[in-house]
Amino acid sequence: MLGKYYSGKKIVSSHAEEHGRIGKGEPFDSFIRGWIGYGGKDTNGVIHFAPSIPKDNVKMFDDAFFTLEMFVRNGAAQNTIIRGFPGAWEQPLSNIINKPTLMERLEQKKQEAKAFSPSDKTRKSKHERG
Repeated sequence: MLGKYYSGKKIVSSHAEEHGRIGKGEPFDSFIRGWIGYGGKDTNGVIHFAPSIPKDNVKMFDDAFFTLEMFVRNGAAQNTIIRGFPGAWEQPLSNIINKPTLMERLEQKKQEAKAFSPSDKTRKSKHERG
């Protein structure tokens, strides 16, 4: 959930209030929440998981990692600060996800999807190619 908490220097809402406004219906605690932004000494941006992601909760870890992958696909810089992710309280995104490697994997998946697309009858399956 992304939201707006400040207007100028005044707090205008909380995570719980924003969750209620969107009308999702799922329990508030089933969402990973936090904030993103930049300013002050954090000129490269910050993605802050709040509460911190527990290292022994596999589902939350996977969801948080997927969230970081989404930010990388959408242009997050390798030196963006990540807070509240297992391993260290504060660390650069590059410690968690290697952007070039992720982008290469995504491109490979696109190429594989094209190769097996049922819409192009001229392509041969991996089995037919040998």
